[in-house]
Amino acid sequence: MRRRTGVGAIHKQKLEQEKYKDKGSEMQESHLEQMSRQMEVFRANLEEFAGKHKHEIKKNAQFRRQFQSMCAAIGVDPLASGKGFWSVLGIGDFYFELSVQIIEICLATNYKNGGLISMRELLERLARTRTQEVSAEDVLNAGKKLRKLGNGFSIVAIGPGQHLVQSVPGELNMDHTTVLQKASDTGRTSVDDLCRSLAWDRERAERALEHMLKEGLAWIDTQEEGLAQILRTMEERWAPILADCYLSGEVPVTKSFVCDILDAKSTGKVIQILNSMYPEPRLSHLKRVNSDKKKNLLQVLLTEEKETLEKILQCFAEKDIRVSEPFVVTVPAEGAKTKRQNQFATCLWPVAVFTADKYLESVIEGTNFSEKDKSEINNLMVVALKAAERSKRLGGKGVGAVVAFKGKVLGVGCDLRTRHPLKHACAAVLDMVSWVKQGRQGDPPPWAAPDLAECDFATLRAPESYLCTNYDVVVTREPCTFCAMALLHNRVKRVFYGCAATQGALGSRVKLHTLPGINHRYEVFGRVMREECAQMVAACDVKHDCCS
Repeated sequence: MRRRTGVGAIHKQKLEQEKYKDKGSEMQESHLEQMSRQMEVFRANLEEFAGKHKHEIKKNAQFRRQFQSMCAAIGVDPLASGKGFWSVLGIGDFYFELSVQIIEICLATNYKNGGLISMRELLERLARTRTQEVSAEDVLNAGKKLRKLGNGFSIVAIGPGQHLVQSVPGELNMDHTTVLQKASDTGRTSVDDLCRSLAWDRERAERALEHMLKEGLAWIDTQEEGLAQILRTMEERWAPILADCYLSGEVPVTKSFVCDILDAKSTGKVIQILNSMYPEPRLSHLKRVNSDKKKNLLQVLLTEEKETLEKILQCFAEKDIRVSEPFVVTVPAEGAKTKRQNQFATCLWPVAVFTADKYLESVIEGTNFSEKDKSEINNLMVVALKAAERSKRLGGKGVGAVVAFKGKVLGVGCDLRTRHPLKHACAAVLDMVSWVKQGRQGDPPPWAAPDLAECDFATLRAPESYLCTNYDVVVTREPCTFCAMALLHNRVKRVFYGCAATQGALGSRVKLHTLPGINHRYEVFGRVMREECAQMVAACDVKHDCCS
């Protein structure tokens, strides 16, 4: 039988633990005392260094910042006290003087900027009044002390590396209220508009709008600029000829009745009633509930019809659901088709579901073609230009066309409408494709030009080949309506053309491939080797209204 631990053993263990504890405390005190002595030595050396290099530290802003950071790491704050070597160095006085000068500049410019001045302008004005270099970090350090003074002095970050110095509390700055009143009529405003209507300096208008953007009181309307950017980009690359609904950054809007849900617990019941009894099929692309962060309330989308609104409110009253008085808001009338449109729509009301079409977005951004794809299409356009040269030599209008599949030439045709009114370049190359598919013998017609390239007739004669399904057509000039319809009936996949025509049917006069009701659609891209194609047109003395 084993004996249990006795009282004496327990007492002995406690004594040993106390000894270890006392020994640990002694070692800790010794370690802290040693660190304290080292810190005192370091402080003394630091004071000696500061006194020796006083002028260099005060003169060099970058060195001053690094020196201050090193001192802050050991618990020395140059702004906390005016005693010691900081007084000798003058860094405390430096920041106090800088704070006073910042206040003076802010008050002097308040009349024209409304109490908001950019960091860059502040540094420029400080540089004119001081002999020492002042950096943005110096202003930020001085701003920390100014913020403690109250009275609205603060430094506001408006972006990476960008700051505004605010010398008037935001809630007391009437510029924001003035801008909101000015924009209430049209729903938008601009710097030029504020300068013209309020007689403000451009600087003051820019500051007011920048601060409103930061506070979430306004946002930038980029639709017009975005569309202009798309058009500018199209000038520099192959232009996708898309339907207008994809180029616009906005979506159609409509008016709808909305109310606030005063009791958040009844939100589920509200949605259940609306979805079961009063659905809105025309607004199914929108969520029924929106979170209003300013009011800290949930808003519910009711209906577009006033008669239905009365029934909904009566139902809410019967179910003892507390809601506010209904009001009208602007909401998207249909779903977004692009990311830019979705951004516009979500600014109006939350969207239920939006899945971006990755290929469509790549077409809009111009990233849908690899370098290999571009090289293949350019090579095909070179063949089409050779056909255009033959057209010119035979008295035609100087337009050539190629039918291809995966970069391989299947057929080549040139414009010879001077010999036959229907033999435009596109019609000619389609005629050649038909000639090959039917297995005709003998020489091809003069408007066909198979000798200009190594044509893959085997692909055309394959049993599974139907018309021009999945084929590309490359033509030097924008097709006319006749040619565009011929391409549509032949079920081509994509059309690439060089230079545009004022009577062209694939972008200039009309976008035939985007019209509703047609039974086939193909993609269209323009401006492929545009300069070379335009030179061919000029060499043939072709009028601008002439099409392929």
